[in-house]
Amino acid sequence: MLSLLAEYDLLKKGIVSWWFNQTSRYNTPNTTYKLPKIGIINTAYNDDFPLDELTSNIFLKHQTLFNKNFIHDAIDSEVNNDRWNLNFCKKSFLQITCETTFSYPRPYISEKTIRNFLLKRPFIIVGSPGTIFQLQKLGFKTFNDFWNESYDLDKCHLTRLQKIFKIVKDICSKDIDELQNICYNMSDILEYNANHYITYYANKRLETLFND
Repeated sequence: MLSLLAEYDLLKKGIVSWWFNQTSRYNTPNTTYKLPKIGIINTAYNDDFPLDELTSNIFLKHQTLFNKNFIHDAIDSEVNNDRWNLNFCKKSFLQITCETTFSYPRPYISEKTIRNFLLKRPFIIVGSPGTIFQLQKLGFKTFNDFWNESYDLDKCHLTRLQKIFKIVKDICSKDIDELQNICYNMSDILEYNANHYITYYANKRLETLFND
């Protein structure tokens, strides 16, 4: 996703940070993972997620992005003091939420997704197939009235990624007035999700944990 944003000059459209972890839990501990240099590659973490030639070339073209750390000026050094009330997130229209898993056989929902509810921001999930559907089963509302969320059920990881990026690219092409109007029209969903998490979901989950 980071490479695609760079390829289409969209990094400047948002607030982005990247932490380069030199070790991979799939390699020998304390060894540096080196990105492949040639050919149609697979992703670093899962050989079942092959890239086509175009996407592979884009990845290879921008792979230097993955060899350094960077942080947007809008993200202050005290950000982790309150991870549920992030000012820089409130300044953006859309959260591109890269979940813990992507090429994975079932949905995985972490604080990365939950944070969107409390921040009252619209989101797109770069995650495992069925994640949006699982959120709906849990009673949350999503954004199919505003963009096509069918990407969520696409089990081909590459085409799911391409569909997600197409939505992001389309949103980035809109002007501020149009985005503000969209955000206003989805305000009921944003408020509902925050209230649903606070008053129902969180309490229900705690009750289940205590009863178990």
